[in-house]
Amino acid sequence: MLMLLACLFLADPEPKAEPKFVFKIQGAGSYPWTQFLGAKNIAIRNADELVAASTHSMSRATNEARRENATREICEALKVKDIDWSKQMLLVVSMGERATGGYNIAIVSAAEEKGTLKVTYKTKVPGPDEAVTQAFTYPSQVVLVPKFAGKIEFVLPK
Repeated sequence: MLMLLACLFLADPEPKAEPKFVFKIQGAGSYPWTQFLGAKNIAIRNADELVAASTHSMSRATNEARRENATREICEALKVKDIDWSKQMLLVVSMGERATGGYNIAIVSAAEEKGTLKVTYKTKVPGPDEAVTQAFTYPSQVVLVPKFAGKIEFVLPK
């Protein structure tokens, strides 16, 4: 019996992988201010950062009104009732301006690895024979996730 137990313990020489905490997406949509943002990937942890990454930063309204207006507008894009900035944050991926349609960008996963939130995203470019809209487009995605206080890294797999 002891021999069997020893064999079972010795049969698994690989250490167990560190568990990953996968961040649940609580809302998703297109980022409404992609033309203003450009080709950037950012994390937005509070209403002031949202205002700074939107056209509301140029508004003559009070700071409180800017925060309320930007939050209301992003909630509409995400199709959520409200954002609790003490518990939630936004992740934004954006390709910037494209001369035609057919482009897409999307967050695939967000998982904590060794104290860093790794946000993996994918992009799609139109093929040479693909029919696309002949207009400028601004592919983007914004997702609402639980708040993370540490470093955030955006990863585009090759």
